[in-house]
Amino acid sequence: LRDGELERKVSMADGGTVYIENIEVLELSKQKLLLDMLNNKIFNGFNSSTLTNSNIRLIAGSYCGYNNLISSGNTENELFKIFKKSYMKVPSLNERQKDIIPLATVFLNKYCRKYGKEIEGFFELAKEVLLEYKWVGNTSELSITIERAVILTPNKGTIQPGYLLLNTLSDDASAQSISTLTIEQMEKKM
Repeated sequence: LRDGELERKVSMADGGTVYIENIEVLELSKQKLLLDMLNNKIFNGFNSSTLTNSNIRLIAGSYCGYNNLISSGNTENELFKIFKKSYMKVPSLNERQKDIIPLATVFLNKYCRKYGKEIEGFFELAKEVLLEYKWVGNTSELSITIERAVILTPNKGTIQPGYLLLNTLSDDASAQSISTLTIEQMEKKM
């Protein structure tokens, strides 16, 4: 988070929820600020000497496990002890295969709206590629993959396996041919 961004998020979320992704990379000074906010229900922003009441629910996401966060030494231990009280491990996307296609469809609809495209959906082989891929980046990686596929798929077309640009065990010829395109060639397809 850039300077002032956390303050802005907290101010906007008064009475609601703030989600911080990749809490493990948040600077120690900002972690201490969060700790003070959670303990005292007041917030002292980075560029401000004014104390503000904070009435928020904080949700923090991490790709590391809780124990890895604590042992890294880059964390405010007291803050993570608070998180441990309500720690929840969400299984990876690889462990939730039945969620992949519905999530991909949600992202497809989102990015079709964003780019003003009408895309028919996914070819069956594209669905198989999505299911066989090892999703290291979970839903973030899936979202980026689908956004890229929407950009590459012609309007009123259907997403082909090659437009996913995923390295899988599939020998699909279109996947191999599209992955060798330059950025300029991909932009021409848009």
